[in-house]
Amino acid sequence: MLERLHIQNYAIIDRITIDFSKGLSIITGETGAGKSILLGALGLIMGRRADTKTLYEADKKCIVEAVFSAFPKEAEKILQEEELDIEDQLFIRREISATGKSRSFINDTPVNLDIIQKLSPFLLDMHQQFDNLDIQEENFQMEMIDAFTKNKTLLTQYLHLYTDWKKQVKHLSFLEDKKQSFARESEFNRFLLAELDQIDPFSGEQEELENELNVLSNAQSIKEINTSVYHNLEENEPSVLTVIGNLVHEVSNISDISKEYQDMYNRLYSIQEECRDLAKEALRLSEQTELNPEKIYEIKERLNILYKLQKKHGVSDEAGLLDIWNQLRQKDNDTESLDQEINKTRKEISLLESKMEKDADILHQTREKGIPLFEKNVKTLLSDLKMDHAQLSIKLEKSEKFSENGKNKILWLFAANKGSIPQPLKSVASGGEISRLNLCIKSILVSAMVLPTIIFDEIDAGVSGDVALKMGDMLTNLAKNHQIISITHSPQVASKAQHHLHVFKNHEGDKTTTNIKVLSQDEKIYTLAIMLSSDPPTNTALAAAKELISLS
Repeated sequence: MLERLHIQNYAIIDRITIDFSKGLSIITGETGAGKSILLGALGLIMGRRADTKTLYEADKKCIVEAVFSAFPKEAEKILQEEELDIEDQLFIRREISATGKSRSFINDTPVNLDIIQKLSPFLLDMHQQFDNLDIQEENFQMEMIDAFTKNKTLLTQYLHLYTDWKKQVKHLSFLEDKKQSFARESEFNRFLLAELDQIDPFSGEQEELENELNVLSNAQSIKEINTSVYHNLEENEPSVLTVIGNLVHEVSNISDISKEYQDMYNRLYSIQEECRDLAKEALRLSEQTELNPEKIYEIKERLNILYKLQKKHGVSDEAGLLDIWNQLRQKDNDTESLDQEINKTRKEISLLESKMEKDADILHQTREKGIPLFEKNVKTLLSDLKMDHAQLSIKLEKSEKFSENGKNKILWLFAANKGSIPQPLKSVASGGEISRLNLCIKSILVSAMVLPTIIFDEIDAGVSGDVALKMGDMLTNLAKNHQIISITHSPQVASKAQHHLHVFKNHEGDKTTTNIKVLSQDEKIYTLAIMLSSDPPTNTALAAAKELISLS
């Protein structure tokens, strides 16, 4: 339960500390006195984002701290998961600096805001006036039925599957779009690939062909020159080899005279051997060189094909063409692997859908089973609130498509009067009727919750008189098992307060601040009398206030 709320430098609050008690606490005050500011401060405790505009004095820090006790095991579990100390009391503090920087603490340990956001739903529920609009929305209506039928665990399990399923469906759509894109160009790509596969180029081929073509194109000159080299070296008279041979013979006669002549002999002998080798090489090259116009034609044709393909693919050399070939092969492989990934994703989607189908079916069964009892309980409570002939009819239908709610669609139909045909809430329910219906639903759900603290902000909006008195009785009944804090403008509801807190403004100098005080019995009577009449209240109003309290 919420034991204490300390607020400092927030909105028009300078500094206040509010002690709360078990049971039903009622907060009253004139319009604009600051009741909603208390809810704003509690919103910070629940993890809502801070705003420097809420600072009372712009150059000072804002502090909001709440103290809780007797919190549920779910809250303890979160504290354990986050390795935070568990004590008899739980302190949550928010600090907002003048620069807008926000800091969060749990038991004086700095924490990230998301931890507070995860923890606060297990500490208190804040039902504000505008929440009445939610009851007309399908998601809210389904949420209420799931809360009543205790579907939380199963629904969480289903939502995990649903989230994965949506991701896979999105991924499949991406893959199929990609495949369509591939398909638009795949036929042309495969033609290009087949063309290169047929040509089957290889690295170094172009250089090799160009060299061979150069030789064949100059075959006649090559043959003639090599023949001339051979004849001049060995066949002509006198040949170069004959002349050098004679010189070798002559120098050999003096080679023993000195080292210089020996060197001369060796060099001439080496020249003789080199010329002999050159003659043999020239003869070989001359004999193997052939005039082959057909071969020249074949090489030119092959090179022309390679050159055309390079131009066709916008590359300047053989390496670029080979790179294009590899890219086309990779695209062809990608198409195959894409098909495999699509098939795999479809199987995963099918498996998820099979699991979701089972969970959705169980959700449908539990909802269908729980709805009649829910309708009965609502009717009973509406009767307590002077709506004896009102009825809530809930239509649950199976849907063909998966959604966050399984495969169900839900519609709440309402009829306030005898003989009326139930119609969608948006069409038939007035503000007061919505308020009463909302309180009935909250009462049913809260009775089954372990949540220690429930806060209502003008749940009684749109009702008055005996109906408001009955609503007060309902809040009193809820307060037997929960700490109920209710902000109200209704004197009938306020008369049920076990603890009555009154919010008021102080005007000092050029400043206005909000304060709050716990009312004594006499102060409670006086405040109720003002709510019933005027300020100051009439004697009749004071008497009526005493009578209201006596009925509580």
